[in-house]
Amino acid sequence: MSQINVDIIRSRTGTAATCDKGLVVSGVTTATSFAGALTGDVTGNVTGNVSGSSGSCTGNAAGLTGTPAITVGNVTSTNVTNSKQITSEHVNVTGISTLGGDVSIADKIVHTGDTDTAIRFSGADTITAETGGSERLRIDSSGRVLINTTTAGEATSDTLTIKTLSNHAGVTIRSSTSGNGCIYFADGTAGNAQYRGFAEYVHSSDLLKFGTAGSERLRITSTGGLSLNNGELVERCYINSTAWSTTGTVNLDNGMVQYNSANLAGTTNTLDIISGAGINTTMTTGDMMSVTCITAVNAATAYINNITIDGLAATETWVGGSAPTDGGTAGVDTYAFNIIKTAANTYTVIANQVKTS
Repeated sequence: MSQINVDIIRSRTGTAATCDKGLVVSGVTTATSFAGALTGDVTGNVTGNVSGSSGSCTGNAAGLTGTPAITVGNVTSTNVTNSKQITSEHVNVTGISTLGGDVSIADKIVHTGDTDTAIRFSGADTITAETGGSERLRIDSSGRVLINTTTAGEATSDTLTIKTLSNHAGVTIRSSTSGNGCIYFADGTAGNAQYRGFAEYVHSSDLLKFGTAGSERLRITSTGGLSLNNGELVERCYINSTAWSTTGTVNLDNGMVQYNSANLAGTTNTLDIISGAGINTTMTTGDMMSVTCITAVNAATAYINNITIDGLAATETWVGGSAPTDGGTAGVDTYAFNIIKTAANTYTVIANQVKTS
């Protein structure tokens, strides 16, 4: 085999030699620069600027570096699948990109042309979404979801926290006119463990159902009717140990049924029925309330024959035709007042006294 070893090949004029018929070299070619189309394999690192607007890149590009942005039309080789990195300030890809592995992002994915909208990885084990430059949604490291806030709710109810951006906050469940809107409280994944407690709105009938232990217990009909499905109906009774006397105060903030364990004092007593907001404010015309007052007694001379409402006189209609003139001598006496508001600060009161002695 023959070979020619030279240091420099120059033309007759001393410039670089031009081979218009091509130059075929078997072996390694080393050059400080290269211009023109390059066909064939390149072994080793390629450094410096790479420019060109057509063609495709095939082969192993593991050693390719450069300072400008690299615009890639098509990368068709399966060789760009190893653990090497392609480092550049920008990689612009037109068309659909399919990635078979993970994509590592330092902070955010930004919407092109709308840079204040982004998906961010703002901290360890945390994902956030931003619109208008403000955080709107957060999934934190505990898996809690927070909307318009970075502060979770009370510890026993912080899986989802929603904060208003103005005044009101709420959740809307929109169903079809023949469908139901439901909130289920589950403690299992099968049977009625999936809805041990529930609130369910039935749009076809415009009724609202509430359930416990997997069964309906309360129903509010479309006309405001209330239906209870058996079970106990318990109302709390407020117990007072300070005797009602000539003028006794019954504050309905404490409840609609009140028991005074001290013996009724005085004679021809008046009870003033009040509330923190005011009865006139609480009730609208056409509303009715029932107030029951029970008191211990030990003298027939002690009885209630009048009431006022919010400190204003009210006219009672007593069952039996007249107001009481005496009380029981032992045990308890019960006074019931059905109050109907007929106008501002105007009421019709049906009153009744029941003695146990």
